[in-house]
Amino acid sequence: MEKNTVHIPVLLDESIDLMGLESSKIVLDATLGFSGHASKMLDILGEEAQFFGIDQDPVALEFSQKRIGGDPRVTIIEGNYGDLASLAEDHNIGPIDACLVDCGLSSVQLDSPDRGFSFQVEGALDMRMSPKTELTAAKILNTYSLDDLGRVLTEYGECRSVERFLDVVSDYRNVQPFETVPDLIKCIKKGFYFRNKRAVYIRTCSQVFQALRIEVNQELMYLESFLDCILPQMAVGGRCAIITFHSLEDRLVKRFIRENKHQVEPVNKKVIQVSYHQAKKNTRARSAKLRVFKRLA
Repeated sequence: MEKNTVHIPVLLDESIDLMGLESSKIVLDATLGFSGHASKMLDILGEEAQFFGIDQDPVALEFSQKRIGGDPRVTIIEGNYGDLASLAEDHNIGPIDACLVDCGLSSVQLDSPDRGFSFQVEGALDMRMSPKTELTAAKILNTYSLDDLGRVLTEYGECRSVERFLDVVSDYRNVQPFETVPDLIKCIKKGFYFRNKRAVYIRTCSQVFQALRIEVNQELMYLESFLDCILPQMAVGGRCAIITFHSLEDRLVKRFIRENKHQVEPVNKKVIQVSYHQAKKNTRARSAKLRVFKRLA
């Protein structure tokens, strides 16, 4: 795998410009991924800095170990950023001067047929970020009650009018189990109305796949857990940059900043979004939003 074919880091310059890396001694990339942001961060950090990278995907960890693991400043940790409190204690992380969270998926993950993250790539209905996770998208579709499946779709995918789709799922799994992405696509095509508009079809597929992925990986729970424990791990004056990709995530971050206004302040007064040219170059990043906050006390 070549470095430049792995992943285009989203809002790279914007996040790095606002993190205050030049004076940072302890830096955390809480969602290391394929180290796109990390490589740039290490270019800026001084020789005395310590850099910690956390990720739960073994493929990403292996790649990043080869890419940046030889740097004596770098410590790479397998784990979920939602468990930051225990990971920080185990690995002596902190107090953190600069922290980055990128809630998105890499192109490698999206394009991998054995992961099942994308409706545009045929493969198994897996969707696990970590192989240690027991739940898969196929298991949700095969075993969840229709009420629970409807809840997942409406809460995490913000899908509307899911009743017909739920009936289609019920009929399908009574005949055969869900196993592959095409199995789910067949049901989406039968279960939703697209008004002959491809844009509506694409949006619906994206919403269904997003909902299942969030449920499989408990993404919102881990983001909330990270937000609950990040402040005690940060140095006073330390900065945390969080890149989100849908409204559910962004709402959590926005609420956290608002509810902790006596302890943190936003560095960027308005949320930063990708530019027209960035979105054109990387269409998967068009929904990305960046919020950066600083610990006051």
